[in-house]
Amino acid sequence: MATVRTAIRGAGAVLALSLGCAAAAGTASAATPAPPVIGVLTAGKALVKEGSLIAPWTNEHTGVAKLAVASDGTNGPLVAVLTRAGTVLAKEGNLVGGWTTELTGASQVAVASDATNGPLVAVLTTGGTLMAKEGSLNGPWTTELTGVSQFAVASDVTNGPLIAVLTTAGTLMAKQGSLNGPWTTEYTGLSQFAVAGDGAHGPLIAVLTTAGQVLAKQGSLTAPWTSERSGVAKLAVASDGTNGPLIAVLTKGGTVLAKEGNLVGGWTTEYSGATQVAVASDDTNGPLITVLAKAGGQALAKQGSLNGPWTSQLSSVSQVADAG
Repeated sequence: MATVRTAIRGAGAVLALSLGCAAAAGTASAATPAPPVIGVLTAGKALVKEGSLIAPWTNEHTGVAKLAVASDGTNGPLVAVLTRAGTVLAKEGNLVGGWTTELTGASQVAVASDATNGPLVAVLTTGGTLMAKEGSLNGPWTTELTGVSQFAVASDVTNGPLIAVLTTAGTLMAKQGSLNGPWTTEYTGLSQFAVAGDGAHGPLIAVLTTAGQVLAKQGSLTAPWTSERSGVAKLAVASDGTNGPLIAVLTKGGTVLAKEGNLVGGWTTEYSGATQVAVASDDTNGPLITVLAKAGGQALAKQGSLNGPWTSQLSSVSQVADAG
């Protein structure tokens, strides 16, 4: 299974949409499914639930500017917050566990996790340098790249960490398999992107061009692009070995559309009047979609089918994130 984090843009946060994850993600084997995780940010308070759409919320932290979540079947839920003071804190395995201070002077954070490689935490400093660590929340940092404006991470047990960055010069680059590996140039002329890891189908990368066109590829960092849709404002992706790629878009008119299983498949209309969308997917539970409604900042979620009913989560929400 796989969880994704999309690129994150500035304080306004297109994260886990992304993200980055946020969405904004992690991967585990089908034999040990990851617990579905949903996170919301409301009035600077990070709340997270796992295991069920109707599970109770756990109050994680206050004074939060951004939130990222991931999960895998071995290590459990991974939660990271960026405080308003610019400090990144993370915890894994227990929603009520203690925090590990990761880095200060940060502007963005994204996380992923898989059963083999463990937690992946990536942070963008206020100076535009991307740092990443994998395997332990207490591990050392690897400097990935300078001159970064957006980034996204994912991970799976077969291919390992997947990192994508948008440079300040406007070029999208990606690497997979090692934090010290080489970069592959992916695309220029884009406004947002998202990535997902999937051991069966390979890396999934989607971009939103400056003209509002979504393109996606899966299987290889050098695979060809498939044109998905035009008139898009935001996008989110996930993937798992059973259900294949999951792509969700938020149109410029505020409608959420999604497709799963095939990059050239048809779209399902999910919701109208949304401002954010986050997605995850796993072999056991299938697609997880979370949206933020324009009216009242209401967060809603559905799991298992693109045609399933929505479950109301919380109102007065400013950010949504999910993982599976």
